[in-house]
Amino acid sequence: MSDTPMKGTTKERITGKTDMKNWHLPHKGNTKQVILDLAEDLLVKRGFKGFSYKNISTLLGIKNAAIHYHYPTKSDLGVEIIRRERVRFEEFVAGLELEQMNAAQKMETFLDKYRNLPDSKDRITLASALEMNFKVLPDEMQEETRKLIFAYIDWLEDILKAGLEDAAFKFSGSPRDQASLILSILHGAMSLAQATDDSFLDAATRQIMLTLGK
Repeated sequence: MSDTPMKGTTKERITGKTDMKNWHLPHKGNTKQVILDLAEDLLVKRGFKGFSYKNISTLLGIKNAAIHYHYPTKSDLGVEIIRRERVRFEEFVAGLELEQMNAAQKMETFLDKYRNLPDSKDRITLASALEMNFKVLPDEMQEETRKLIFAYIDWLEDILKAGLEDAAFKFSGSPRDQASLILSILHGAMSLAQATDDSFLDAATRQIMLTLGK
């Protein structure tokens, strides 16, 4: 998951009320990577229909052709954003295995990714933003979004099964249903926080552990 703010990058500097005229940024190094980073932030903060290649090129001080060179269509760009997020999640899971955490520790670390989101009205993950925009996403992006969501649910199911086996967790229903419930609670709480305040997301993470008997 890429929920932790990235220091010293375009991600740190974008707000929902950005003055486009003040966004001529130097782009050093991997232009493809910079485009991807900025596009991801715009997708999360404005929605898929809320930004264009023109927005990206203006903010980065490059030509539209430079974006089309790396990502011929906006759908191509969106698919790459989602696939990168799946890789990040796989790396996150691999890191937990290296740390040899038990099921409860893994769950707490997963929930920390939500607890540690920036305290703002933009306190939302890429996956949640994709769900909110799902109906307007191109077919290719819808398919990749499903794969991302099921990657979360599959992993949560495995953790919940392990927690039951070592008596770390106690809950009613199947691990699969519980995994779906946990993700639904988290993403629903992010939606509520958009309209109200951050307390809904903080409460959700606390209640999830309580429902697991922790």
